[in-house]
Amino acid sequence: MEPLRPACLIGIAALSAVFGLSVFGVSVFENDTFLIPSLVGVLWLLTLYSFIVCFQTLPAALPAGAGLIERVRQRVRRAGYWAIAVVLLGISGSVVWLSLRFLRVWYAQFAG
Repeated sequence: MEPLRPACLIGIAALSAVFGLSVFGVSVFENDTFLIPSLVGVLWLLTLYSFIVCFQTLPAALPAGAGLIERVRQRVRRAGYWAIAVVLLGISGSVVWLSLRFLRVWYAQFAG
């Protein structure tokens, strides 16, 4: 996943620039055609980037003869990663929901 990290950052910067240009009404982006898709793209790329950054390394499995304190530390570390994973899963669900809502509004703007 590490090769995707620079691509995510470039995509976030590019879509943020498109969003900013749309908001400030630069002549190329006078209408709001690219406003919602650029925002949705930024949300998706930020979600992907957070997964890449948070799960670069995971704690290795302990050897069979590990002591009690070391096993407790390992379980606490793994519990922290589980908590991060649950939070990021909730954020991903929110991004899916927001994407559907935003794209429905965007489609309605141009369909009717």
